Amino acid sequence: MSPVAALMGLLVVAYFGSMLVGGRAIRGYGLPSGTEFLLLGIFIGPKFMGLLTRSGLASFEPIIVFALTWLSLIVGLHYGVIGDKRVSSRRMLAGLGIATLTLGVTSAAAAAFAIAATDVRGSDLAILALGCGAVSTETTRHAVRWVTERYGPTGPLSTFVAELSEADDLVPVGALAVLFALVPQSDAIALPLPWWALVLITLAAGGVMGATCAALVDVEPRTSQRWGILLGCGLMAVGTSMRLGLSAVSAAFMMGLVTARLASSRAVLFHMVGTTERAVMLPALVLAGACVTLPDLDGFAAVAVGAVMVRLLTKLIVAKVVARVVPATAPASLGLGLMPAGVLTMAVGLACTLRFPGPVGDSVLALAAINVVLGELVGPVMLRRTLRLAREIPDATLTPVPIQPRPRPADRGRRGSRGSRGSYSGADRTSDSGGAR
Repeated sequence: MSPVAALMGLLVVAYFGSMLVGGRAIRGYGLPSGTEFLLLGIFIGPKFMGLLTRSGLASFEPIIVFALTWLSLIVGLHYGVIGDKRVSSRRMLAGLGIATLTLGVTSAAAAAFAIAATDVRGSDLAILALGCGAVSTETTRHAVRWVTERYGPTGPLSTFVAELSEADDLVPVGALAVLFALVPQSDAIALPLPWWALVLITLAAGGVMGATCAALVDVEPRTSQRWGILLGCGLMAVGTSMRLGLSAVSAAFMMGLVTARLASSRAVLFHMVGTTERAVMLPALVLAGACVTLPDLDGFAAVAVGAVMVRLLTKLIVAKVVARVVPATAPASLGLGLMPAGVLTMAVGLACTLRFPGPVGDSVLALAAINVVLGELVGPVMLRRTLRLAREIPDATLTPVPIQPRPRPADRGRRGSRGSRGSYSGADRTSDSGGAR
């Protein structure tokens, strides 16, 4: 397939995601995290049908980079916010602690299995271990939201799981910034600084442009001009970080985070970018699936199985701790319910394979795809079962909540962030879901 034909196909997927799927995927059509588009990409990629070739994928690299950074910007804008409320500091710290624990344990397990089963050593071993940990950390909000908005549970467990899924995004993004700082890029401007200073520069690049964006959008009332400000600041943050060989995904995330914290018109920004997420996410998943390949690394199966099993064990331990707070919780099914990974995991894996081409980068992306597919298969079902056992889903027949009429455009503007973000609570489950992360 020619690159032009492939591009047209991706535009059709983008249209499908923004116009036809949108919020209805939450309660009616499609898998929670859009994993069917990831599988579609694998199917049409070089290893199967070959409709997308390696050379064709290389020509799409600028589009892939833009998609990854834009999705990361959206994640940063919505980080730590559910509906129109912020996650409490206590829950944020708990979520960050759980994610950091998962990152550390999974990275250590991946390193141990790699030492035992492969000949990867040195910096490649560090990249493989930290990359495997980064793509094993997330509990995606998409799967949690699919259950909570579809069945309308209310109670401490559904609230905790929703807040946990909001708090853990910072950890894999931070791990990606560390990875890029540890291994300098040959064609970038080399700064003679330690890795931790390069990580701070990555965050500073995004933070400065985020503050600039917040100041400008607050004094500009026109939506068309706000789009220009947002895109311009994003390109500045991404371009600066890439020129220095740093993580553009991490810089975009930090820009979104700072913009949301400083801008008084954050509700308008939430609605603006929320309508674009599915249009960018689904083509990005197709391209990520096409890039997935069986790594040319002896012992990869052992590393992948070990990382997945350790990740599951960590989630089960977390579920047992949660069961002490919510006695009606079923730890085994909750642990499986925390397994789903989503587009952020694929973004981190794809960024690794673009920066570290070869067996190591391919291994990280392949593990990301395994986590996403396995989590999609078991996570939503087990989470629904856990909430039912905790008596937070009131109807024993598990009948989905009927889809409510979409609000008129004028109502969306008044509702602010709720129109672009949705909510996890039963009271807000009729909100528009066009801003899924």
